[in-house]
Amino acid sequence: MLTTERVSRKERERQQHRVEILDAAEKVLAQKGFHAATVQEIAETAEFSVGTLYNFFPGKEELYNALIDHRVEEYFTGLQEAIAGAANPLEKIRAIVRHKILFCQLRRRFITMFFTTVSGGRIGPRLQMTKQREPRYRAYLDYLTSIFAEGIDQGFFVRVDPLALAVGMEGLSDAFIAQWADPESRLPGPDPDLVERLLLEGITMKRQG
Repeated sequence: MLTTERVSRKERERQQHRVEILDAAEKVLAQKGFHAATVQEIAETAEFSVGTLYNFFPGKEELYNALIDHRVEEYFTGLQEAIAGAANPLEKIRAIVRHKILFCQLRRRFITMFFTTVSGGRIGPRLQMTKQREPRYRAYLDYLTSIFAEGIDQGFFVRVDPLALAVGMEGLSDAFIAQWADPESRLPGPDPDLVERLLLEGITMKRQG
């Protein structure tokens, strides 16, 4: 019994140390970029030795990918909670848009790092979509498509390809997020209401008469 408790405590400490290293990596990579950042800087920021960091991650690339996976898991966990009470497809889409924007606001440092490294093409393609990550994204896109398909059948959305609606939603929200992540952006801070309005209402004025 004592051995089990000791192992459990040790594992909890290891998981906490892993999170601390990931948080430090996020901070350093956001400030310096992938190529300029060093493992030593990340270790110092996390207040661990370089040797300890290597006990968790074989190198900077693996650490970077682990950070992305860590935040992706955090995002999807929150997403499930966000849509739990949605009564219909329209409410689900609204909840997803709001969750995505507010998550990016909360994790702006991560989003800045992600868009300047991955989307900016400053890192090789292997870091953009790993074999483990690609099925998760496809499943997410399929899920959005199914919500739009259900919403079309129930009269909430226009009758167009539901995949096109899902891709359009992702493209619109990603474009805003990428701009907000840029320190020099002239756009005001993350606004889920604006993204929702443009997505669900469009930009054309409704003329009377």
